[in-house]
Amino acid sequence: NTDKDGFQTMQFEKGTPFPSLGQLLSVLPPQSSNLLPEPLGELMLHSSSPLVDFYPRDFSTDANGKRQSWEAVVEIPFIDGERLLETVQQILHKDETGAEPLLTNAERRRNVLGVPATFCPAE
Repeated sequence: NTDKDGFQTMQFEKGTPFPSLGQLLSVLPPQSSNLLPEPLGELMLHSSSPLVDFYPRDFSTDANGKRQSWEAVVEIPFIDGERLLETVQQILHKDETGAEPLLTNAERRRNVLGVPATFCPAE
């Protein structure tokens, strides 16, 4: 399917954003696990974690002509978003139903999806 200018039209499945804590788990390196609530940060560090394959200790980089090491593309596997969110949900469920809370109230609030807002300057 193409439009009048010859560009192909694309269809996207409309989804929902990852909750904040799941998003952070999907982008932070294990060295930043301290930025997450402890039960979630541990998922990045322990060899028994169901997500351990998302955080390889050894990996290669592709400099692709870049001069600085930080410009290189890190070659690690893509995460399985469903598995990540299911694992986070299991921890959140334990937090809600367990005798001892796993997260603080502030940490729980960090994971709530907000309402989009648009701010415009006064005319």
